[in-house]
Amino acid sequence: RTALQPVPTADARPCAVIHLWYPELLDELAAALHASGIDWRIVITTGHEREQAVRERVAQLGLAAEIEVFENRGRDILPFLHVANRLLDEGVTTVLKLHGKRSTHRQDGETWRRELLDKLLAPERAARIAAAMREDATLGLVHAEGHLQPLDYYWGANQANVDYLTRRLGIPAPDVERDSFTAGSMLWLRPAALRPLLDAHLGVEEFEPEAGQLDGTLAHAVERVLTLAADAGGFHTADAATLLGLAETRPQPYSYARRSG
Repeated sequence: RTALQPVPTADARPCAVIHLWYPELLDELAAALHASGIDWRIVITTGHEREQAVRERVAQLGLAAEIEVFENRGRDILPFLHVANRLLDEGVTTVLKLHGKRSTHRQDGETWRRELLDKLLAPERAARIAAAMREDATLGLVHAEGHLQPLDYYWGANQANVDYLTRRLGIPAPDVERDSFTAGSMLWLRPAALRPLLDAHLGVEEFEPEAGQLDGTLAHAVERVLTLAADAGGFHTADAATLLGLAETRPQPYSYARRSG
């Protein structure tokens, strides 16, 4: 990969990668990006079933965005891996991963999305997080405070797939009682920090057909190995509040998912 990597492009802007299954949520996400004050490069991923509606909404908003269309497998995760793989080769260093999260099986799905957006993209936070990513080449992931969860809280349905992925990626197996993952699948990241995962080139056929699964899919397992891949590559993970020197929040029971077992 290194030998074939092209000369990095001149576009040094942070890149927002947005997965949209609900095109109507683009208004909220685009408004949050605009309010941040950052000049973004925007990449939108969606499924074939939603492509036309997404393109129409992008045009209505006058949004300058690259649109990539994928089979509806792996939800926001698999399309993101495809895009992140390309961004890594382009030399992109700072990415904000977002998606039109609704979690329609929950009554508080809208609250979950808005809390993540606020903690990752609020105007008083976004530019400072982007600057931290530029200044610290070892900073791999930045998650919303309160959303880093112990692996053993939601382990049962995901153990087999996480074990498979760590072997496939050639990284150490997790210490289930000590390691954590970023819940909600929205975060800042450095594509190079995910290189073990991107170099695995997971294929679309490895991801289950979409059937409204709440847990236990390969996409859920990928979510759980992001921090493990970054750690294995020598990168560290930080929560947004601590990174910005804000008041540290005490761990609280996670209201957006139930602990397994």
